[in-house]
Amino acid sequence: MFCELILWNPTTRRFKILAGDYFDRNFERNADTGGMYFDDSNDLKVLHINRYRNVLNARVYSRRRESWRKINSFNVTNYASTYYSWSPGIYSGRTIYFMVSNYWFPPGERHMVAFDVVSETFSTIPFPEVLDLNPWQGHFLIIEMKLHVIVVGRSENLYADLFKFEDEAWVKASKE
Repeated sequence: MFCELILWNPTTRRFKILAGDYFDRNFERNADTGGMYFDDSNDLKVLHINRYRNVLNARVYSRRRESWRKINSFNVTNYASTYYSWSPGIYSGRTIYFMVSNYWFPPGERHMVAFDVVSETFSTIPFPEVLDLNPWQGHFLIIEMKLHVIVVGRSENLYADLFKFEDEAWVKASKE
Protein backbone atom coordinates (compact mmCIF):
# COMPACT_ATOMS: atom_id res chain seq x y z
CA MET A 1 0.00 0.00 0.00
CA PHE A 2 1.31 3.45 -0.91
CA CYS A 3 0.92 6.17 1.74
CA GLU A 4 2.22 9.71 2.08
CA LEU A 5 2.32 12.11 4.98
CA ILE A 6 0.20 15.15 4.15
CA LEU A 7 -0.30 18.44 5.99
CA TRP A 8 -3.86 19.54 5.24
CA ASN A 9 -5.79 22.69 6.16
CA PRO A 10 -9.50 21.79 5.99
CA THR A 11 -10.62 25.43 6.14
CA THR A 12 -8.72 26.40 2.98
CA ARG A 13 -8.78 22.89 1.45
CA ARG A 14 -5.07 23.26 0.70
CA PHE A 15 -2.52 20.59 1.42
CA LYS A 16 1.20 19.93 1.21
CA ILE A 17 2.89 16.55 0.87
CA LEU A 18 5.61 16.36 3.53
CA ALA A 19 8.21 14.24 1.83
CA GLY A 20 11.37 15.64 0.32
CA ASP A 21 14.57 13.86 1.25
CA TYR A 22 13.24 12.81 4.67
CA PHE A 23 11.35 9.66 3.72
CA ASP A 24 13.40 6.71 2.52
CA ARG A 25 10.19 4.68 2.73
CA ASN A 26 6.51 5.55 2.92
CA PHE A 27 4.50 6.63 5.94
CA GLU A 28 2.87 3.62 7.64
CA ARG A 29 -0.18 4.20 9.78
CA ASN A 30 0.59 1.26 12.11
CA ALA A 31 4.26 2.15 12.68
CA ASP A 32 4.17 5.96 12.58
CA THR A 33 2.56 8.60 14.77
CA GLY A 34 2.99 12.25 15.55
CA GLY A 35 1.55 15.56 16.58
CA MET A 36 1.57 19.24 15.64
CA TYR A 37 2.31 22.48 17.45
CA PHE A 38 3.30 26.10 16.94
CA ASP A 39 6.68 27.18 18.33
CA ASP A 40 7.49 30.54 19.96
CA SER A 41 7.95 32.18 16.54
CA ASN A 42 4.53 30.94 15.34
CA ASP A 43 6.10 28.38 12.99
CA LEU A 44 3.91 25.30 12.52
CA LYS A 45 5.87 22.17 13.44
CA VAL A 46 5.00 18.55 12.74
CA LEU A 47 6.51 15.89 15.00
CA HIS A 48 6.83 12.53 13.25
CA ILE A 49 7.75 9.37 15.17
CA ASN A 50 8.64 6.35 13.09
CA ARG A 51 9.22 2.75 14.17
CA TYR A 52 11.10 0.57 11.73
CA ARG A 53 12.88 -2.71 12.55
CA ASN A 54 12.61 -2.03 16.31
CA VAL A 55 14.28 1.38 16.04
CA LEU A 56 12.50 4.63 16.92
CA ASN A 57 13.26 7.80 15.01
CA ALA A 58 11.81 11.24 15.67
CA ARG A 59 11.93 14.23 13.35
CA VAL A 60 10.36 17.67 13.29
CA TYR A 61 9.14 19.40 10.15
CA SER A 62 9.20 23.21 10.00
CA ARG A 63 6.56 24.71 7.74
CA ARG A 64 8.50 27.97 7.53
CA ARG A 65 11.75 26.26 6.49
CA GLU A 66 10.02 23.46 4.58
CA SER A 67 12.50 20.94 5.91
CA TRP A 68 12.89 18.07 8.38
CA ARG A 69 15.29 17.93 11.32
CA LYS A 70 16.17 14.86 13.40
CA ILE A 71 15.51 14.92 17.16
CA ASN A 72 18.47 13.34 18.92
CA SER A 73 17.04 13.24 22.43
CA PHE A 74 14.78 10.22 21.99
CA ASN A 75 15.43 8.31 25.22
CA VAL A 76 12.39 5.99 25.30
CA THR A 77 13.60 3.54 22.66
CA ASN A 78 12.30 0.45 24.45
CA TYR A 79 8.88 1.18 22.87
CA ALA A 80 10.10 0.64 19.30
CA SER A 81 8.82 -2.91 18.93
CA THR A 82 5.79 -3.53 16.75
CA TYR A 83 4.21 -5.13 19.83
CA TYR A 84 3.61 -1.58 21.05
CA SER A 85 0.76 0.53 19.79
CA TRP A 86 1.18 4.33 19.84
CA SER A 87 -1.75 6.74 19.92
CA PRO A 88 -1.79 9.96 17.92
CA GLY A 89 -0.29 12.82 19.88
CA ILE A 90 -2.40 15.31 21.81
CA TYR A 91 -1.04 18.78 22.56
CA SER A 92 -1.47 20.37 25.98
CA GLY A 93 0.63 22.89 27.90
CA ARG A 94 3.67 22.96 25.56
CA THR A 95 3.80 19.14 25.52
CA ILE A 96 2.60 16.46 23.10
CA TYR A 97 1.41 13.30 24.86
CA PHE A 98 1.21 9.75 23.50
CA MET A 99 -0.35 6.62 24.95
CA VAL A 100 1.85 3.56 24.37
CA SER A 101 0.41 0.12 25.04
CA ASN A 102 1.50 -3.47 24.68
CA TYR A 103 -1.21 -6.11 24.81
CA TRP A 104 1.16 -9.02 24.16
CA PHE A 105 4.20 -9.37 26.45
CA PRO A 106 3.37 -8.74 29.32
CA PRO A 107 -0.35 -8.31 28.69
CA GLY A 108 -1.80 -4.92 29.50
CA GLU A 109 1.50 -3.04 29.77
CA ARG A 110 0.79 0.69 29.41
CA HIS A 111 2.88 3.85 29.30
CA MET A 112 2.66 7.52 28.42
CA VAL A 113 5.34 9.38 26.52
CA ALA A 114 5.62 13.18 26.63
CA PHE A 115 7.43 15.39 24.11
CA ASP A 116 8.33 18.85 25.45
CA VAL A 117 8.09 21.18 22.44
CA VAL A 118 10.38 23.83 23.97
CA SER A 119 13.34 21.60 24.87
CA GLU A 120 12.45 19.01 22.19
CA THR A 121 13.03 16.17 24.64
CA PHE A 122 11.05 13.03 25.42
CA SER A 123 10.16 11.62 28.81
CA THR A 124 7.76 9.09 30.24
CA ILE A 125 4.98 9.80 32.69
CA PRO A 126 3.15 7.20 34.76
CA PHE A 127 -0.24 5.87 33.76
CA PRO A 128 -3.02 6.75 36.27
CA GLU A 129 -3.34 4.33 39.18
CA VAL A 130 -6.35 2.15 38.42
CA LEU A 131 -7.65 -1.24 39.40
CA ASP A 132 -5.79 -4.18 37.92
CA LEU A 133 -7.67 -4.07 34.64
CA ASN A 134 -7.03 -6.12 31.57
CA PRO A 135 -8.04 -5.28 28.94
CA TRP A 136 -8.21 -1.51 29.36
CA GLN A 137 -8.36 1.51 27.14
CA GLY A 138 -7.09 5.00 27.76
CA HIS A 139 -8.26 8.03 25.84
CA PHE A 140 -6.77 11.52 26.06
CA LEU A 141 -8.90 14.63 26.00
CA ILE A 142 -8.49 18.30 26.83
CA ILE A 143 -10.94 19.88 29.27
CA GLU A 144 -10.55 23.57 30.18
CA MET A 145 -7.07 23.56 28.56
CA LYS A 146 -5.89 20.71 30.86
CA LEU A 147 -4.83 17.18 29.89
CA HIS A 148 -7.24 14.46 31.02
CA VAL A 149 -7.46 10.73 30.37
CA ILE A 150 -10.48 8.46 30.52
CA VAL A 151 -9.56 4.93 31.59
CA VAL A 152 -12.05 2.23 30.64
CA GLY A 153 -11.65 -1.44 31.46
CA ARG A 154 -13.31 -4.52 32.76
CA SER A 155 -12.61 -6.49 35.91
CA GLU A 156 -15.80 -8.08 37.24
CA ASN A 157 -17.75 -5.03 36.06
CA LEU A 158 -17.17 -2.29 33.54
CA TYR A 159 -14.86 0.40 34.96
CA ALA A 160 -14.52 3.97 33.71
CA ASP A 161 -12.88 6.93 35.37
CA LEU A 162 -11.59 10.37 34.48
CA PHE A 163 -8.16 11.63 35.58
CA LYS A 164 -6.60 15.10 35.25
CA PHE A 165 -2.85 15.65 34.87
CA GLU A 166 -1.91 18.20 37.52
CA ASP A 167 1.50 19.02 39.05
CA GLU A 168 3.15 16.11 37.21
CA ALA A 169 0.66 13.58 38.66
CA TRP A 170 -2.73 12.11 37.79
CA VAL A 171 -5.62 13.21 40.00
CA LYS A 172 -8.97 11.48 39.88
CA ALA A 173 -11.40 14.03 38.44
CA SER A 174 -14.66 12.10 38.43
CA LYS A 175 -16.91 11.27 41.35
CA GLU A 176 -17.83 7.70 42.27
